[in-house]
Amino acid sequence: MALDSFLSEACVILTQDIERLAPLAEKLKEALSWQEKEEAIADDPLVQEYLCNPSILKTFLPSASIECVFVLKSVIAIGQAEAVFGSEDLTTEEIDKRIEKLLETLLTVEKFYREIGGIVGYHLSMIKLLCRPEERSYGPKAAYRAPDMMDISTLSKDVKQAIYCSIENMNQLAEIYPVGGAADRLKLSDPLTGSFLPAAKLQFCGKTLLERLVTDVQAKEYLYFKLKGQQITVPIAMMTSSEKNNHERILSLCSEMQFFHRKEESFFFFCQPSVPTITKEGRWCMQGALQPLLRPGGHGVIWKLARDTGCFEWLKKQNVTKALVRQINNPIASEDYGLYAFSGIGLKNDKDIGFCSCSRLVKSAEGTNVLIEERKGDAYEYTLTNIEYCDFQKYGIADEPSIGEVSFSKYPSNTNLLFIDIEAIEEALVDTPIPGMLVNLKKISYKDEDGRLKEEPLARLESMMQNIADCFTESFTSSKDDSAIDLPSYITYNTRRKTISTTKKEYIIGSSLMETPEGCFIDMMHNARELLLLCGFTIASVKEDLLPAFSFQYHPALGPFYSIIAQKLQGGSFSLGSELELAIAQLEIKGLTLDGSLRIEAENIMGHLDVDNLLCYSDHVGKCHLKNVRIVNEGIDYDKSCVFWKSELTRRQSCHIKILGNGEFFAENVTLIGDLLFIVPDGIRMIVKEIEGQIQAVQMPINHPSWKWNYGFTLEHDILLTKSVLC
Repeated sequence: MALDSFLSEACVILTQDIERLAPLAEKLKEALSWQEKEEAIADDPLVQEYLCNPSILKTFLPSASIECVFVLKSVIAIGQAEAVFGSEDLTTEEIDKRIEKLLETLLTVEKFYREIGGIVGYHLSMIKLLCRPEERSYGPKAAYRAPDMMDISTLSKDVKQAIYCSIENMNQLAEIYPVGGAADRLKLSDPLTGSFLPAAKLQFCGKTLLERLVTDVQAKEYLYFKLKGQQITVPIAMMTSSEKNNHERILSLCSEMQFFHRKEESFFFFCQPSVPTITKEGRWCMQGALQPLLRPGGHGVIWKLARDTGCFEWLKKQNVTKALVRQINNPIASEDYGLYAFSGIGLKNDKDIGFCSCSRLVKSAEGTNVLIEERKGDAYEYTLTNIEYCDFQKYGIADEPSIGEVSFSKYPSNTNLLFIDIEAIEEALVDTPIPGMLVNLKKISYKDEDGRLKEEPLARLESMMQNIADCFTESFTSSKDDSAIDLPSYITYNTRRKTISTTKKEYIIGSSLMETPEGCFIDMMHNARELLLLCGFTIASVKEDLLPAFSFQYHPALGPFYSIIAQKLQGGSFSLGSELELAIAQLEIKGLTLDGSLRIEAENIMGHLDVDNLLCYSDHVGKCHLKNVRIVNEGIDYDKSCVFWKSELTRRQSCHIKILGNGEFFAENVTLIGDLLFIVPDGIRMIVKEIEGQIQAVQMPINHPSWKWNYGFTLEHDILLTKSVLC
């Protein structure tokens, strides 16, 4: 339901509430103690009137602490006493339990939103945005331009320098993940218990979305090891939520995965507050007496929460000054070199904030990045920021194709891939603790106290993390062309299918594949085809349906750059319907003819585990060399139900090479036919030969690796691989 469809009667009441609550919120913002806050709220007429009448609070307030008294009175002051405290027949024991839980929620909201007036300010902000959606954050004379973007879609000299800078300064860069989203549209549930699951638990191509993010980080660290000979650990911070037990599930997943064989202290977890939802008339939605319906408050709280929980201090103690921010539902963002070039530009130019962008599909549910020119007195102020798609009409932004285009807007897509300077963000929080506040009515399903399922349009005070960019402006005495504007912020442009393809919603037959796991997998196969063509393979075109023309997946440590992988895979052919799966980093393939399924899996991909079960990057890894090898088998059974994006495949036959420890597999000038399994033990080099038409596997013990790839930079900042034969 659109915000402008509210009943006029409701807006009149909300306007009266806004006028009444605004001065109270200002008083509460200025109050320095709980005593001052309580004194301010006690003078409110609604509070005084309510407390003169019988209520379930009568016996509770006299013995409660001052902060508890204050937050309960805040609920009365905002006109929600009837909704929250209700009139149900509850026992004293039930009331005590519910009030205890309610107070936990109210105190969290009060403390977190203290800069805008706590509970009163939170509710005031909601009804203002709900009732006055036409109010603009920027001046009425502000002009909106498509920003001038740095093109990183091709490996230019500048892009190579940025990649080099990113790798050289990798120890200054952390990664931050907002992983607390509800992901209601995915309808993800535990197959055993039926309980709803958060997006981080979605199994995509054999790994959960969270595992994929951490694996990308480890591949980055491995690349640094191969280039510099040193092991570093990139700090990872995650903002979770209480929604669908997200926080506990994230911690449990990390524990089950033994923290991905990293030190537990290399992770920092902080949980975002859940906040009350409201109806279109401005009433708090309740699941029962004293039980408000809560939802996460949007990822814009991430900066304040990172500061308040000590996350930023934790990062700075590790000499981290910058961070890359990634969304959990966009697994494709790590393709090729894009994030390296993006972060490298921010590091090289010491920027405060950056947007990694791409083309935006018209009418899609994606925000956009814009350059705003605003006249302020005698100056022209410029801001590079984000505007959400639901606010296009408010700002007069036409969601239409650019000149010469059919599908894409002249404004780029906001992808929620950000680069930040930690100290700059902390300074911005002084004036803007919660950026990009908005309310957006969405249908939400929930169960009432009797377990009955309800669905209605509800809103909460959301916020957009990318709108912290509003704080980073630059002023000039005259209007400027884009090329003359040097901002503390920046924006890059990359190929869309290497930048964003999200897994936001469940696919429904007949609907669009956009924002579905199925659509994301198809984009991955487009990228895979580009890579294989670069490697010199002949391969079929990608099919735009649920049965792909081929399947190619690889561990990111194989590259992650296409240019690195193309030095390991050189030439061959890929028959229609074939599958290639490479869970290995030390690989050399020349002249592969694939007609069926080939899976190469190393137990040690990037190194070995030490006595503390921590991953040590090393050359003690599985290796595979194939030259002029032909694979022929029946491969994937396309007649059976296969879910490619989940890696749930039925294979008639497959050639599976499994390499344990630092084992090595070697094959040249052979044809491998049928359903085959080769298991190479640790410390063994297996040589596969064809003798008189028969395949034979000869095993030879090895004391150390017989070969390895050496990585190095050229003078032009390309990464060049050379092969060292060690025995």
